[in-house]
Amino acid sequence: MLKTKIKPAAVKLLDLIYPPRCISCGSSITEHGNICGKCWDDINFISDPQCRICGFPFEMETEATLCAGCIQEEPHFSKARAVFLYDDASSKLITSFKYNDRIENRAPYARWMARAGAEMLHDADYIIPVPIHFGKLLLRKYNQAGLLALGVAKIAGRKVLVNALIRKKYTKKQAGLNRKIRFKNISGAFKVNPKYASILKDKKILLIDDVITTGATADECAKILRKAKVAKVEVLTLAKTLY
Repeated sequence: MLKTKIKPAAVKLLDLIYPPRCISCGSSITEHGNICGKCWDDINFISDPQCRICGFPFEMETEATLCAGCIQEEPHFSKARAVFLYDDASSKLITSFKYNDRIENRAPYARWMARAGAEMLHDADYIIPVPIHFGKLLLRKYNQAGLLALGVAKIAGRKVLVNALIRKKYTKKQAGLNRKIRFKNISGAFKVNPKYASILKDKKILLIDDVITTGATADECAKILRKAKVAKVEVLTLAKTLY
């Protein structure tokens, strides 16, 4: 009984010292780890109709199940889904988390991702984050995809294989590159950690990243995993750009 009384009091005291702020614009809100109504309305959350494979959102209801890109060349992953579009309204959420050490925001992001990927999480045997090169890890101090993967896994009750994929090649940033160069740039960048080869065989994997654009990175990871006899690879990200 005493503990239940202390906890609400501690929360109220914390709110007085550190009042809840919108994680996007910084305005006052009623609960920590959330966004205000205006920012919520500004963010373009992705819903159906969308491409059956890559999740590219269609502007209106259509009988088509695949986008032009997936018709031209199907990726090595079976399905990809994202929470919202990467645009002016949402980009600050990504950049502050990825580059400005706002790792406390991983909790709400993980909740949103768990909802968007509920069906995929139900089928997944393991969750694997897209790895970053050791050199970039030293500079950034953390892998944002790894933090998201751990958060999503905790919510869904799934196991994360943090080191199942290794980024063996230091690649230049994908941002600003066209589709063809992105695929060329990322080719050969990953390998499966030999320690996990037997574990991965015949398993269903959910790959986690922060943003998916052309799908080049996710496709390369999926290709390597499929070569390791993984049964299926699906992809879940926080944001998706319209390329």
